Amino acid sequence: MTIPYRANLLGNIEQALKGLQGYGIMALELIQNADDAGADTLRFDVTDEALIVFNDGNFSSCGLHDADCPWIRSGDPDGLRRPCNFHAIAEMGSRSKVPATEQIGRFGIGFVSVYQITDTPIVQSAGVELRLNPQTQEVVKSDIAGVAGTRFILPWASVQSEVRDGLNASPTPVDVAEKVIAEIETVLQGSLLFLRHVSRVDSHVYRSCNILDRSSPHRNLKSARN
Repeated sequence: MTIPYRANLLGNIEQALKGLQGYGIMALELIQNADDAGADTLRFDVTDEALIVFNDGNFSSCGLHDADCPWIRSGDPDGLRRPCNFHAIAEMGSRSKVPATEQIGRFGIGFVSVYQITDTPIVQSAGVELRLNPQTQEVVKSDIAGVAGTRFILPWASVQSEVRDGLNASPTPVDVAEKVIAEIETVLQGSLLFLRHVSRVDSHVYRSCNILDRSSPHRNLKSARN
């Protein structure tokens, strides 16, 4: 008889989150991932329902015909043996950026920081939507249209749930939107000169009925680097 050698995904996320606490860390990880994707523009939209992060880069894709990315064996278009972005974000702790020394962010461990605020991250890019469910350890793929660039939709984990229980985490506070935007603003006021591609970052707060409540002027990082 053999006993399966398994990993507890929620338990691993819980452990990783201990070193990734703080909404500012989460914002910085999302900024770094956008820069690694070659994005020029990044936008944080804070709504009553979710944090929505948009950048004008696109996920790399192997075609998503198999559960395992063939690029690990055959190499990606640059000749590097690493999974495409879709497969990488679907695997906690993915080492997809290790072969690329110019990339500073990392899908996998760094992206885990979003579980501070959400139970089920949604990723949309290149005509594909992924819904990540750490409770069932499933990633649901759908084909979508009309999405340019890459969008991360992070619904607030505002009620106690199986995912919150599995992470030993509390629901997000009632003022999570204000706290998140404040931390984003703090990160944007700091030095982001290490970024290679992102030159503009915007942040907005929207309230019910899509009425703009507050908008922060964009940061032109390119002028600061020159």
